[in-house]
Amino acid sequence: MRVAHNRFRDFAPLPTTCALKNGTVLDGLSRATCVAQGGTWRDGDHADAIQMFGTHVEDVLIEDNEIEGNMQSITYFNGAHPKVRGQRIRIRNNRVRSPRGWGISLQNCDDCEVTGNDVGRTAGGMAKVQINVSGSTGRFGSNVNPDAPSGHVTTTPLLEDSRP
Repeated sequence: MRVAHNRFRDFAPLPTTCALKNGTVLDGLSRATCVAQGGTWRDGDHADAIQMFGTHVEDVLIEDNEIEGNMQSITYFNGAHPKVRGQRIRIRNNRVRSPRGWGISLQNCDDCEVTGNDVGRTAGGMAKVQINVSGSTGRFGSNVNPDAPSGHVTTTPLLEDSRP
């Protein structure tokens, strides 16, 4: 599968809400916290530009996309199947601007690649945008991230970063 040369912009996701008995509505609380406070929880939209989820994600190329707006950007995770791993997922040369924390998240992936990406915050974004490749093996580097410590892309583990 190939996802290339797309522009993802201007998502307007509905937030997760918790309606308390006194009429107050709070955004972003977990279901457990809301219910513990006697509230009614309503799931919002999960705004991802590109999301991969499941037990047989392999041989994917994601390259040369522009992602900007109120969304998480590029994610792969295997949810309830932690022993199942992605295979040969390549995420290259994408530009990501988001107010949310995950710019690229590629967890538990074998023979994978995250290279040449430029990730950062949108204007007014509060969260540091990160690249997370925890549990993955492969080639990771030559990414640019202004939020990262000097010389590294913010990840677990830290990845090599080369800045222009």
